[in-house]
Amino acid sequence: MVTDAEFGVIQGALTQIVAMNGRDVFKAVFAGPDFPVALNKQAGPAASDEQIAAGALHACMRREWMDDPCWLVRLLTYIQGNAGVGGVNVVANLNTVIQRLNQKINVFDEVWYSHWVEGGLPFVDRSALRDTLKDFSRATGRAILRIEGDPDTGKSYSKYLLEHVSASQGWSFRIISVELEPGAEIAMNATNLAQLLVGEMGCPNAVANSGIQDTTIDNIPMLQTWILRCARESDKRWWFFLDGFGSLPESNTARSLIQGLADKIANGSYRENLRMILVDYDKPLSRVEEEKVAFDRSDSPLSPQLLEQAVYDCLDRLYRQLQRIPAPGELDSKARVLVANLSAVSWIVELNKRLRAAAKAIRNGQ
Repeated sequence: MVTDAEFGVIQGALTQIVAMNGRDVFKAVFAGPDFPVALNKQAGPAASDEQIAAGALHACMRREWMDDPCWLVRLLTYIQGNAGVGGVNVVANLNTVIQRLNQKINVFDEVWYSHWVEGGLPFVDRSALRDTLKDFSRATGRAILRIEGDPDTGKSYSKYLLEHVSASQGWSFRIISVELEPGAEIAMNATNLAQLLVGEMGCPNAVANSGIQDTTIDNIPMLQTWILRCARESDKRWWFFLDGFGSLPESNTARSLIQGLADKIANGSYRENLRMILVDYDKPLSRVEEEKVAFDRSDSPLSPQLLEQAVYDCLDRLYRQLQRIPAPGELDSKARVLVANLSAVSWIVELNKRLRAAAKAIRNGQ
């Protein structure tokens, strides 16, 4: 919600205020127990004044716009009112930041529309999906997302966009991607899925750590509790990106675990730490009301004209990123070549290979 530079300057002023008043300063800003609990998660009792200031800002940013005025606006208004008192630094342009937050403008929104994602991978178009994912990331957004649609419309590939946004935002959320490849269904069950998720969160993933006595039986409630406990204890935000689980037999216990997790994430307090994205999952989430689920569906690939325009925009962004000016007609020509004669099957994979090769050549001055 604020840039790194803004965060540093604001943290400096708040550190000065905390140094003079201790944690009690926040009693003048926030009523009730919610803020002290959130702050303690970010900065324990032995934290320095600087760590307490950073923890307070992080706690406010995680809360985002769940309150009106939001926590961060309340805190920044307090800092603004104390500027100059006892030598507290004046934060330049703080009123502009407060105005931006009141208008619910996030400086990181633009990153959702990047064409060149983590590692230089291209992600073309899908503007509706980008809008959905941006809203999904909000603290006030829905906690379950279902991405559906025809093959080769960028559903699975969207995880690269998520990883790019996560890195750009200082890992404000972490992606745990589990893709069930064709033929791998026989080895998947609730226990295996739980171990994958727990292990990716950095917790010991031996089944013995779950508390289950009989490891030959998939104990869904205990596996579910194990995953949720690890997520909460980590105090990080995790996005489970589950792709291909619609191919599992209906009797597979991994389905029951997904249903249970969706229930707890959508209907309980775990939404603060967890989001779940299901790609082409073929069954209703029986314990989650439809209005609590976000949907994105693309029924067909882009038309040739829109595809060529999307590739043109992609190349245009790359040239601007490199601070290079293309020759007249150069981008049109390159875009036409890149989209010509794409196969009907796996066209997006082929296009991305072409784009990566073209980007490498452009970066090398060709």
